[in-house]
Amino acid sequence: MQTEEKAQSTELAKVEQNEMNLLSKSMVDVSNVESIPDLKDAKEVPVDLSVEYWDPQNAGDELRGVFVGFITREASDFQNPEVLIELECALFLRKEDGKLRRYANAAKRLVSSCKTLPLNTACKIVYKGDVQNKQNAFKSQTFMITPLVINIPSK
Repeated sequence: MQTEEKAQSTELAKVEQNEMNLLSKSMVDVSNVESIPDLKDAKEVPVDLSVEYWDPQNAGDELRGVFVGFITREASDFQNPEVLIELECALFLRKEDGKLRRYANAAKRLVSSCKTLPLNTACKIVYKGDVQNKQNAFKSQTFMITPLVINIPSK
C-alpha cells in the first residue's frame, strides 16, 4: 500500500512541476522594449498565483487539497493591530474549474500538524471548532486532517 501512495505522491509532484515549468515560460526580458511580446494571443497558464486565506467559520467546514509546504504571511498582531508580524501558514493546492488555486491557513494547530505530513499529500481538512487554551485566555482552532486516496490514471 505504501508503494502505491508513494507513486501517487510522485505523480502529483510531476503534475505540480509541470505547472511550474509552464509558469517559467512566462518570463520576459524587459531590458529591451523590442523584446517585449504582444500578449493578446498568449496562452494562459492554469495557475492562480494569488493565495487565498482559508478561514473556516463553522465546525464541519472543509478544504480538500494537496499539501505543498509553508509560506509566511504578514498580518496584524492580535494584541497590537498597528504592528505587523509574519505568520507561518500551511499551503494547499486545489484544482477548481480546471485551474490550480492556492489556499493558506496560519492556525497554529493546523500548521503544527502539517509539519508531520509529507509534501504533496492529498488530504481533507475539517474544522472542528475552537477550544479554550489551557495556558491563556485565548481559544485555538482545531482541525482533523485525513489523507485522501486518489486514483491517478496510468499512462
